Amino acid sequence: MSCPRIFVSSTYYDLKHVREIIRKFIEDLGFEPVLSEFSDIFYQPGDTVQNSCLGEISNCDIFVLIVGKRYGSCFPGDTLSITHKEYIEAQNQSIPIYSFVDLDVLHDFEFHNRNTGSAKCEYRVVDDVKVFDLITDIQKASTNNALISFTSIADILNHLKKQWASLLKNYLQDELLKVSRQKPKEKSHENFAEFEKKLKDFIGITNLTQATVNQANSFIELVKLLGGSIVDLVTDYKITVNGSTTNVGKEVVRIFDSELVAIKTE
Repeated sequence: MSCPRIFVSSTYYDLKHVREIIRKFIEDLGFEPVLSEFSDIFYQPGDTVQNSCLGEISNCDIFVLIVGKRYGSCFPGDTLSITHKEYIEAQNQSIPIYSFVDLDVLHDFEFHNRNTGSAKCEYRVVDDVKVFDLITDIQKASTNNALISFTSIADILNHLKKQWASLLKNYLQDELLKVSRQKPKEKSHENFAEFEKKLKDFIGITNLTQATVNQANSFIELVKLLGGSIVDLVTDYKITVNGSTTNVGKEVVRIFDSELVAIKTE
């Protein structure tokens, strides 16, 4: 049975324990975690490890990005870090991205933005200002640009639980909508519109459908199916439906019975 594959991207040494906990969290949900240090990635012979990591993202369904205090090693032949390149590749693949940033790093980022142009800034935790470029890229993305701050691993796990539950609900609703659209529409009898108008004008029935007509065995039963009530007044029926009350002669009701039977389609 196939299951969602979830790529976890971050620097390694400073976030090693976070990555391990997220991996177990993903496994406990029945999903497949993809982390390079656990040999979850196929290393293509004749290619670099870094390129293999990028290539694996196209085989994944969800991308989780953790931005910590380190920017990380540069991708071979590039000025961007491996994590930064992985994020860009996930954007190119248009898969759902869940980005998290250490709150202390976010504070440094805000301090950096307030002091743009200063000759020198000292940051509390960040070791390379290039990490601010990654954060900026996330925030300026046209899609998947949510950036969630965290102070503990619990913050990350709780957010992912809620988001993935909503993702599943959204998927199920879309599937139900597709099914409902694929269902053939019930064909109405050629005289249904005339009968519908007559009941609307005479009694005030506004919610008549061909399916309800097919279900009813008599006009009285039809009224009840539509949520109305009927009181027998000996010669007439007192019919209340949709908040409107009308006295209808029993002879008229018998005519409605005949017309009802005539426009059934099943």
